[in-house]
Amino acid sequence: MNLCVLAGRIVRDATVKGMDRKVLRFTVETRDGHDEGEVKEKINQVPCVLFGPTPQLEQVLITRGEGRQVELQGRVTMWGGENGKSQVEVVVFNRSLTFAKES
Repeated sequence: MNLCVLAGRIVRDATVKGMDRKVLRFTVETRDGHDEGEVKEKINQVPCVLFGPTPQLEQVLITRGEGRQVELQGRVTMWGGENGKSQVEVVVFNRSLTFAKES
């Protein structure tokens, strides 16, 4: 089973590609804390892709996505990227992305 659950902050507003079948790309920053003896916190930047977003979700993510806390579910996918290096991203399940409540 390939299931990924993420919670974190969107690094920058999403980009959209396509007209008929839209694809949103964005990055979620997650924090792992730090290992014993280390001062710096471990930060991961996880590339995400969402196929066929609702118009409302698309509008929020491309105009006001940066800095928003999100929770999502998806599957990890690897594909051949530029220069022969493999790229890994999370393909977000539709309707799984939610915004954390702002305090």
